[in-house]
Amino acid sequence: SFEFFPQLKLDAASGRAGNEYLQLGVGIVAIEDGRRFDAVPVKLFDWQRIFRVRDGTMELLARQSYRTDCGYAYEMMVRVALPNDSDTVRFEITLCNTGNRPIDTELYAHPFFNALNGFADSWFTLPGRPERESVREAANSLEVSGMALPKAANMVSAGNLLGRGVTVDIRGIPDFNRVEFWKNADNCFAVEPLWTVSLQPGEQKSWNCLLTVQTSPR
Repeated sequence: SFEFFPQLKLDAASGRAGNEYLQLGVGIVAIEDGRRFDAVPVKLFDWQRIFRVRDGTMELLARQSYRTDCGYAYEMMVRVALPNDSDTVRFEITLCNTGNRPIDTELYAHPFFNALNGFADSWFTLPGRPERESVREAANSLEVSGMALPKAANMVSAGNLLGRGVTVDIRGIPDFNRVEFWKNADNCFAVEPLWTVSLQPGEQKSWNCLLTVQTSPR
């Protein structure tokens, strides 16, 4: 799945509560200080959705648009495509700033990978670091950003999921602006690529994420 974070703070105007934010792709949410993961929906925005098969490719097309009373407005288009007999799903996300205030946030993918208890031989890769790193031996969280990123920071991987030799590659267009790694106590981890989102009123930008799932031998 994908998320825009941080949320955009809404002005305490038009009777709006001081703890309300615009969550792109979701709606308006209420968040108490320090409780990001306990956001309470105030208003959920509708999606228009179409599923179709065209030229041997299954496609899910979705569109969402909304204008707040605080100057923020946007239109978002999402396309998820899976060609027949392909091991790769393409996610295309396009965001257009249709309001009169800048939109400054980040977009990130957060796939959560299941591993055997204790992480066994599960591994991951981060741009600019050794080719493979052991999930079991890694710190609970890592980040690669700025000067530590190589010129082409466009791919991360995870492998030996659930001990079955499953490998996942995540490629990005454009290149990632930073990448984070996270793991829980014993059986779940994530490799999360992030892109900077900075759109002036009237600007539009697209991000592509390609998710490839394979089993060994490839």
